[in-house]
Amino acid sequence: MQSLTRNYQDYLIESLKDQSEAALYLWAILQEKDPEPELLLSALQDVAMALGQEKMSPEQLQEHLSRLNQFLDQPESQAIYRLSSWLQSLGLTLTVIVNSEPNSTLESVAETVEVRL
Repeated sequence: MQSLTRNYQDYLIESLKDQSEAALYLWAILQEKDPEPELLLSALQDVAMALGQEKMSPEQLQEHLSRLNQFLDQPESQAIYRLSSWLQSLGLTLTVIVNSEPNSTLESVAETVEVRL
């Protein structure tokens, strides 16, 4: 009998292979009112695993994940530039937009957000 359960991590990685889904996933993490650095690190690792599998060899992906840990330990001003470069390797980019709806929810933003890839 085939199991009907699906590993959540496998499901997450599969869904994050869509760059728009990956961008919205990171956006949602960055909207947390009480940010947790470990949560951001985990989300970035998930996105790297999803998008990096098709763009990099396994060795390059491991190196890419290693660089993530290195630059997150950097002072903030350096970390943001390295994060931008790191995301570009996965086909994503950091974007700043005007938040015209300060109390917006993920659903309303997901309907209107322009995801630049």
